[in-house]
Amino acid sequence: MLSRAARVTLAVTVTSLTLVLSVNLGVARDSAQPSSRPYPNMGNQVGLLPCGSFPGFGCAKYRKTEIPASTANAEVHAAFIKFLRDYDWFGGGHLTNRKPARENHSGPWPVHYVEVIDRPARLRYRDDPDLVKSVPLARITVAPNAVEDVVYGISNPTSRSKTFYLIGSAYKPDAVETTGDRLGDRWRISTWSLVEIQGTGTSERVVPVGRSGRVAWCKHNHGDASRDYGARFHSCEKERIVSMVKENRAAMKQLREFARQDKSLSTVARSGYDTDWIIATSKRLLNSPQLASPSVSSTTRALLEPMRNWDPFTDPVWITCGVGCCIAET
Repeated sequence: MLSRAARVTLAVTVTSLTLVLSVNLGVARDSAQPSSRPYPNMGNQVGLLPCGSFPGFGCAKYRKTEIPASTANAEVHAAFIKFLRDYDWFGGGHLTNRKPARENHSGPWPVHYVEVIDRPARLRYRDDPDLVKSVPLARITVAPNAVEDVVYGISNPTSRSKTFYLIGSAYKPDAVETTGDRLGDRWRISTWSLVEIQGTGTSERVVPVGRSGRVAWCKHNHGDASRDYGARFHSCEKERIVSMVKENRAAMKQLREFARQDKSLSTVARSGYDTDWIIATSKRLLNSPQLASPSVSSTTRALLEPMRNWDPFTDPVWITCGVGCCIAET
């Protein structure tokens, strides 16, 4: 079993806006697992074990609840705010620039940091009848003085970081498996909305903000580690390609050999199995004269080529969601 003690401290520099943060990032070593049926994990994330089967884990903490209406009283809002703040969040995520909503924006781009809930594989949908409302899936922290982004429509004009919560609606795997709401390389399983906590003290309220959209399940599975941890600005297709690279021994060998010649890549992530490392190393190799070397096979070049111009500026939130991986798209 992979230890949860895997943490690294990263100094992250973003291109248009330089923001150096010290954060504890959990390293998720994940690999896509082949599957013989289209719903290998949906609704039955950790078998049929009853709530409380895992030490330190209680279903009540992850129980779905309902976003308070604007007309709800202060007690209802306070209870939901406590629910959000008491939630367990995994201390690792993805920090990046995001494309501004305004096309002619000339200033710094907004900077977002996304985190997933702690151990999302333990979310339970089918075996607990009380899970019928909505559940926090991720949270996005927006850096100070950030303009509205083009994907989620959230901004932060203040001088302090601001947190938004991504809330998923009720998940009905049986109905979805029957109707098969397919969206190309993914399947719709739910919807999402964003909320933030506004006000102070007893006047605090939960307020819907930004846009809303659908939660889509990517059509591949993960190993135990990536089901437990993972959040980034990514897409189903990008994760599929990264997973193919991870599973290709020749490609991974070539990336490791190239990285030994470029010491700057050692600061990206701690091993050759991390998504950040694979993307950064592949892009560097694709733009290097070494790509033409006979040591790089045509198969490896073709496998890495889609990553040449990747950036996360308009990608949706990608999370491990207890059913493999999901994206929150608009």
